[in-house]
Amino acid sequence: DIEVRVQAAPVVGAQWIARAQGGLVAASDGSMLQIAPGALAGDQTVSLSILDVAGLALPAPTTDFNIGSAFRVDVGGGSLATPAQLAIRMAPSSVRAGAA
Repeated sequence: DIEVRVQAAPVVGAQWIARAQGGLVAASDGSMLQIAPGALAGDQTVSLSILDVAGLALPAPTTDFNIGSAFRVDVGGGSLATPAQLAIRMAPSSVRAGAA
């Protein structure tokens, strides 16, 4: 048997995520953060916030880099036991055609 989990589309804003199930959090621009089951230290509120690139404390490391998006991930003050998956929405104008 193959288990397939179906979830409703994520609600924008901070979400209470159960450690055993993991979950999905969405930011106001449609970007998403997926937390794997068992990744959190316990059940907790997780959030993904989009930041204004112009307000960042540090510029891009060299002129070879463009900062297309910035975000803040809050997993309740702890760390993750396994990697999370980020899907960041980018404005088409911030990515050069053919760029890798």
